[in-house]
Order: sequence, then C-alpha cells, then structure tokens
Amino acid sequence: MKYSEFKAEVEKLGYVVDDSSTPIYVDTIEDGETLMSIGKHKRFWLDPWWSGFIHLNEDQKLKLYDVAYQLAKTPLAEREEEKR
Repeated sequence: MKYSEFKAEVEKLGYVVDDSSTPIYVDTIEDGETLMSIGKHKRFWLDPWWSGFIHLNEDQKLKLYDVAYQLAKTPLAEREEEKR
C-alpha cells in the first residue's frame, strides 16, 4: 500500500493522517486526538494503544486497524510513489 492510498482510505473513514513526522499519526478530525501511529522506518511497526483508539467502537477499530495493517506490512520501498 502506498502512503497516498493509506491517506485516502483513512480519510474515507473520517480521520486525518499527519505524515509530517516519523511515525505517521492517525488523528480525529474534531479535536486532533491521536488514534494510532505507524512507523515510516520499520516494517510491521504499528501502535494502536492510544486512548483515542481504545475508545472507538469495535467496527471503527476493525476498519482503521485493517487499513493501518495493510500499510505496516507493505515493504518500505513499496510505500512511496514511483518518481518519474
């Protein structure tokens, strides 16, 4: 999964991606509360143990976690768009 695809999928779920730092953060739109973080420099690095994520309902957790896992399992070299 590309970073751009991840961002689009997260926005469909109603959240925002802050990719200006390492790791990437997924936040709520309303108050900017962090829901999870995903590593940019390590594959499989995914941290959903933020208070915002813990308070989501089961369906929201499942959808967001599935999208984040797709990014986290993607090899680092395959996450960037190809440069032309």
